[in-house]
Amino acid sequence: MKESSDRAITIKELRGGDRETFYRKVEAMPSTWWSSVTEHSDIKVYKRYDNEVTLVVYFDDRFCGMADLEPERRTIVDYLAVSYGNLSESLRRLLNGVVAYARIRGIEEIMIPVDSTKKVFLRTLMSEGFRIVETEYRLSKKLYKS
Repeated sequence: MKESSDRAITIKELRGGDRETFYRKVEAMPSTWWSSVTEHSDIKVYKRYDNEVTLVVYFDDRFCGMADLEPERRTIVDYLAVSYGNLSESLRRLLNGVVAYARIRGIEEIMIPVDSTKKVFLRTLMSEGFRIVETEYRLSKKLYKS
């Protein structure tokens, strides 16, 4: 896929053992809410679903980011991580790659859960045409009466 006349975005789809090998080799910043909280332990504890894929996006052969998803009509991105370099551009290119992949696969909707404190991610997602449909909640219980 071409981003401009001379610069290309490359999307690789990884499955099974290729995914685990890739995870061990790359360092990226998790961006979705659960990714930043539980992903490192989840990878070790839970088995991956056969239908789940990891999309890895490169721009001019440089890693931009990766996303785990099950390519279904309504797809939720379970894990999304971007390169530490130029965060906003990496996220934008990763999103372009995920959307291009989704269109090819006939996916009708992509949902990406994001912690509402991550303003840069929210702004970039919204500038790429995503809209907020639900939010995460934080519950608090006071243990002592004031």
